Amino acid sequence: MVANYPELAQRLSEQLLLQDRAARLFQVTARAIWRHRATLESGARDPPHCLEVVHSRLRAAQVVPWRHAYSNRLLVGDHAHGPPAAVEETVAPFEYLVGPRHAGLRELHREDRKPFRLPKLGGGGEPFGRMRCFTKRFALGQYSQTVAQAAVEARSFFANVEEIEEVNIRVSRIAIQVMADSSDKWRPQTHETADHSMPYAAGVALMDGTIEEQHYEDPYLHDKRLMDLVSRVRCLPSDEADRVEREMNLCDLEVVLKSGRRKNVRVEYHRGHWKNPMTDAEVEEKFRTLARRQLPAAQTDNLLRQLWALESLPQAGALIAATRV
Repeated sequence: MVANYPELAQRLSEQLLLQDRAARLFQVTARAIWRHRATLESGARDPPHCLEVVHSRLRAAQVVPWRHAYSNRLLVGDHAHGPPAAVEETVAPFEYLVGPRHAGLRELHREDRKPFRLPKLGGGGEPFGRMRCFTKRFALGQYSQTVAQAAVEARSFFANVEEIEEVNIRVSRIAIQVMADSSDKWRPQTHETADHSMPYAAGVALMDGTIEEQHYEDPYLHDKRLMDLVSRVRCLPSDEADRVEREMNLCDLEVVLKSGRRKNVRVEYHRGHWKNPMTDAEVEEKFRTLARRQLPAAQTDNLLRQLWALESLPQAGALIAATRV
């Protein structure tokens, strides 16, 4: 079957509208839900074969400001702020999905927007796309997952970040375009810029050995020692990473020490990729980290018990009630 752009766009709009109406009924807040759920992104790199993958690809591609234009509208209903349209961008979403991989998001040519043939859907012996989805180990943009993991592993090469002369990160051009494209990524002033900054993610992971929500706010955003380290991070395009970008977000991270030594870490599949899945313990740890600012420990424990036993819950409403703050 050949994809029809207007039909796919209409189906996507209908899905967003239905979810928007459902959110109004639940009367939940964005902070109570968005930060409590582990973000699930599609690992598929082939043309999208279902709307679920389209949703994930759009979020992963940064085609639209999802937290403001989609998530807030979806989750807070009448109290939403942002554009009235759920999908609002100079480049249409489907132009990105089928356009050249490394063209600028705002520079895709219309002649590249060609019909594509959808592969078989899952079921009847065919694998489901869900089995190729991935989760994010760290609460930051997908193109920095391998970078953060490499930075954590690189901590074994030094005792103090002051020993670092510079850090060279070699990744795909699309990764740089999304997460290291402007000077504000080296001096983020807001949560939204910080959690989509590759150099900032590398600096935090090198210094603290992890990245959590708190790192995207003060005092970290104005920590002189951290920002000095971030200023020594370089993000460089890698031809190899470009070649394998459909398969993985390859990261080659080099730490150059003031002693002259050079240490390298290579990460192909980040923790949480379907080829390198997170353990249940890691998923639960991430959940607790994201939830602890919103829920007391006892309430988080109760919510986790229900989530792990989701299949046996008699009513979904009990799960929603457990998220109330």
